[in-house]
Amino acid sequence: MIIKLYCTTLLFALTTLAVNGQDNVYQLTDSPLDYKYICFLTLGEMEYFDDFENDGEAGFRYRLIVDRFETHESLFIEKIIVDVEGIPNKIAWCKRVNLKPLMEKYKLEKESTLIESLEWQTQKSFDFNLNGKHFYVKIKDDNNIEVI
Repeated sequence: MIIKLYCTTLLFALTTLAVNGQDNVYQLTDSPLDYKYICFLTLGEMEYFDDFENDGEAGFRYRLIVDRFETHESLFIEKIIVDVEGIPNKIAWCKRVNLKPLMEKYKLEKESTLIESLEWQTQKSFDFNLNGKHFYVKIKDDNNIEVI
């Protein structure tokens, strides 16, 4: 009886962790390169492809862009393809981080959006403050981020 109760409790805890873990994953939205007023831009660390050839594409790095329109700021992530020397070759993609779910989940002011203290932590993670609340973000893949 005790073992059954322990296993049931453990299973419930693991299921809760798995479901709650998914609550922190957000899908990125494809975005055209149509910025209104770039007020902040920063490049992350470079990562070389394992099997790059001398075709001008040796690796990539992410670029974070904060764009402002009136009282709202938007956050974009770009994947930049770089050559052997780390010089940008082209933009592989640009994605917009939808901040609305974060603002709703944490009951942040919706009249304006203020992004502050944007800083890279690793090649695929960064943190920032949104309307005074701190967030840590991991880039999971080309379409998803995890917000902690």
